[in-house]
Amino acid sequence: MRRPTALVTEKHMDATTFAYLSDNTYNEEEVEAMTKEVMAMVDDDLRVAPNAKMFLRTYWYRACFKDLVRSEEMHIYLLASFLLQLGILDLQYCGCSASMQGAAALSLALRFFHREAWPLALQQYACHTEQELSQAAARLEFLQSSLQHARVREMWFNMHREHGYKEYEQEWNRLLYVISRWQALRDVPETVPAEAVLQWAAGAAATDPMVE
Repeated sequence: MRRPTALVTEKHMDATTFAYLSDNTYNEEEVEAMTKEVMAMVDDDLRVAPNAKMFLRTYWYRACFKDLVRSEEMHIYLLASFLLQLGILDLQYCGCSASMQGAAALSLALRFFHREAWPLALQQYACHTEQELSQAAARLEFLQSSLQHARVREMWFNMHREHGYKEYEQEWNRLLYVISRWQALRDVPETVPAEAVLQWAAGAAATDPMVE
């Protein structure tokens, strides 16, 4: 089984990276100082509690195990992971439980790629119904359409622009299109030319090449 890269390679996020992602709203020293304050307030039990990304991974493997998706369809997993990244930057979304955050992200990604949004097998496993996820999923849709988060999008785009599988080239182009633009998911074209993605990467276009 081909796995999400996050499960294969250990990743390290240092203070410099977080400062960069904040678009230099905070500097490295401020990030390190606040990290120490937070760690001092958090109980040891909470440090090992499952977070939203862990729940997302669990739901993804369950979906693969139940043949709801193929493990090669990493565009679905990575879209869910990206949407979850937007969500954890939003105070309102973080008010949801960690399990609901991960479930809503995967549900929205499944629906975007024309799959059943929240199949019964996942409902039974996650103990969340599709109706229960609707508000959290709607919040993610709003965040994708309304927040620029240029640094976050740039980092994600550069990390994954060379990934993907040939048999899912068009799906991967749609994934990269979503990552690169703060645009409503319902407005993303079904067919995204590779040059549209590459043009954004090169920063050569002043306007969106998909818009006439």
